[in-house]
Amino acid sequence: MDYPSKKYTPDPGDDPDEWVTDRFVANAHANREDEDYPTADRLLENLPVMLRGPCDYTLSGNANALDIARALASVIDVVVTVQREKSQRH
Repeated sequence: MDYPSKKYTPDPGDDPDEWVTDRFVANAHANREDEDYPTADRLLENLPVMLRGPCDYTLSGNANALDIARALASVIDVVVTVQREKSQRH
């Protein structure tokens, strides 16, 4: 899926009918609106660390399914954005 570059959907909140990955990814992207994304090389270098965060959070027993989905959506947002920016440069 191609994610929008400026307009994002709001946080899906606590309504299970709104819990779709694309909305979580769009929300994560909106939360990073003024932040720089890593370069593709930097992303690849840091990906194991980025994935350990949601994994450790899940294993801690403190995360519920919604928390885990939001954490993974944040990782997906970074990967998709870096891929899109890389393809635009070539």
